[in-house]
Amino acid sequence: MIPIKKIGADFYLTILRFPIPILTSLIAFGLFVFENHFIKSDSFFAKNFVLVKVILSCITALSSFIAFDIYAEKNSISKSTRMGFLLLIFCVLGLHYYTITPAMFDNEQIFLSRYLIFVVIFHLMVSVSAYVKEKDLSRFWQFNQFLFIRFFTSVIFSLTLIIGLVSALWAIENLFGLDISGKYYTDIIFFVALIFNTLFFLMGIPNNFAVFSNTIEYKNALRIFVQYIMIPMIGIYLIILYFYLFKIVFLQKIPDGWVCVPILIFSFIGILAYLLIYPIRNDRSKPIIFKFARYFYFILLPLLSLYFIAIILRIKPYGITEDRYLLFILGIWILVISLYIIVSKRDNIIIIPTSLIVILFLSAIGPWGMFQLSIQNQVLRLEKNLKRNHILSHNEILHDKTKIKLSENDAKSIQSILQFLYKRDELEKVRKWIPENELNNLKLAMDSNQLYKLYPVFGLKDIKDNNERFSIFINANKTFSSHPINIQGYHFIQQFQLNQEDENDDMVSNVSIKLKRNSLQINHASNPAFISMDSIIHSILLPTIFTENPITITKDSIILYNGINKIFIESIDVEKVDTVFNIKQIIGYYLY
Repeated sequence: MIPIKKIGADFYLTILRFPIPILTSLIAFGLFVFENHFIKSDSFFAKNFVLVKVILSCITALSSFIAFDIYAEKNSISKSTRMGFLLLIFCVLGLHYYTITPAMFDNEQIFLSRYLIFVVIFHLMVSVSAYVKEKDLSRFWQFNQFLFIRFFTSVIFSLTLIIGLVSALWAIENLFGLDISGKYYTDIIFFVALIFNTLFFLMGIPNNFAVFSNTIEYKNALRIFVQYIMIPMIGIYLIILYFYLFKIVFLQKIPDGWVCVPILIFSFIGILAYLLIYPIRNDRSKPIIFKFARYFYFILLPLLSLYFIAIILRIKPYGITEDRYLLFILGIWILVISLYIIVSKRDNIIIIPTSLIVILFLSAIGPWGMFQLSIQNQVLRLEKNLKRNHILSHNEILHDKTKIKLSENDAKSIQSILQFLYKRDELEKVRKWIPENELNNLKLAMDSNQLYKLYPVFGLKDIKDNNERFSIFINANKTFSSHPINIQGYHFIQQFQLNQEDENDDMVSNVSIKLKRNSLQINHASNPAFISMDSIIHSILLPTIFTENPITITKDSIILYNGINKIFIESIDVEKVDTVFNIKQIIGYYLY
């Protein structure tokens, strides 16, 4: 048994060795507790997500500081040089703070993608931090094998501790009849995830990196994981994707753009499996692993051709968006890596994470990056569309639009591009074409999701005159009026019926529930939360032909979560105006 004093000493030495990452985790947790318990929903900090943005920046900073400390320790960098590098990292993180916009917490997921890109970049930096210039690839591989195992060990320990502590608090609450706020449960989860998990992970990193120079026998557990879990999973994807490829070729159909996602997943799982088996990839005594390592990248090439065809066929009519840009760039990266592994005799695997870091970083910044380039491309498409339909001439919108007849596709394209620019706060890009008052009308139309109000600006046909409004009712398969709700584990249940037109909300005690655009705004004990309904609406409505009213979904209910609290949605009344879905009314129950 490991003595408690030994554990305490190890934690103490880890704090001395990695003070900045641990301090960052403490700051993130402290700010979370402050946000969770003391920030009021109507305050400046809550409305602008100030503390939340700092917390997210700290979470991103954790991996960057760990990578820097490992690199500095491995290469014996002087204190003065360390301070210079730290100041540079702080500047980068300061700029990163401003990339986290309030829209990230609303309906526009691309801002979340931007944040996650930087998270991935900084995590990849940890993997190359110690051996970025290493010529002996076995040291690099052993270091990353250690990180891989240490990461999963930390996650398992943290999840076990979270389950244990949360269960203990739940037992105290129920056995002694106490009313413990759900905020304390989230405090436990964040404490373990931010502080304990960071400490535990760092505590296992060896003080002497020379241990990675020793010849270590390949772990049998890792081989079993790759051979019997990852490779069969890759095989399933392979069968599905090749059957789809044969179907496309045989029927001579255009591939669905959605096929890029499974090909991307297949590629990343395969590359990860290849990295994990790198030391034994040429061992003929393990035929499954040997054949996988030899033929995987050859098998991948035909699928990449399908991948690029699908992306190009989406970009050509609809232009570049951030998602399509990222998919295209990642496809290029996978193609280059595949060709390199096929041609190279050395297979320098350090190139895989370092090249991914570079390509993601370049994709996220600058005028060539996914955000600026996609905006420029969509503005260019809008300009061409307006000129083709004689709406725009000499950088000015024509005032006489009585003779303009837009096709339905052109009208929808204009609306789609304007929505794209609006969600990214880039409507100013069209200022050079229209008067100031019409630009304000355009912004008001987008703010209210009433797209027909922008039609006079661009000479589009009025949607009101064409009766293109649909009202769709989504009902749970089992209505709660005739079936009881299981409230086990909760103290209170609150019914809500919210309308888009109402300025008021459903409020009982200290719980306030509002319908804001297509999101539920829940203020529970001054704790604001926005739960977007867009993904649910689109997953149910987009595959549906609007001939059935109401729509009954196959699930027993629509269940959402706000922390540990539960939300049952009984019915939603959605209005479709052109290409926009707006919730008119939503009925459900909040359990807390």
